[in-house]
Amino acid sequence: MSKLPDHAIDGLQALLKGSVTIATLPDSFKITRSRPHGQVAAVLGSVKNTGLPNLISSENSRNRRLVLALGG
Repeated sequence: MSKLPDHAIDGLQALLKGSVTIATLPDSFKITRSRPHGQVAAVLGSVKNTGLPNLISSENSRNRRLVLALGG
């Protein structure tokens, strides 16, 4: 009655019963390439070129990393 393949129906039935169909999420994906978006790369490049990290804090502290992470 469904156009779904048998393995998809079996998986859906298992999910509806509360079962888990995959062992761990990271095992389900394979990242082949990860690149930043252009605007993120531009902002991070500008931040590094202007010396902003040193203006925020002279030490590589948690607060400095948080501020820089919010910008990128």
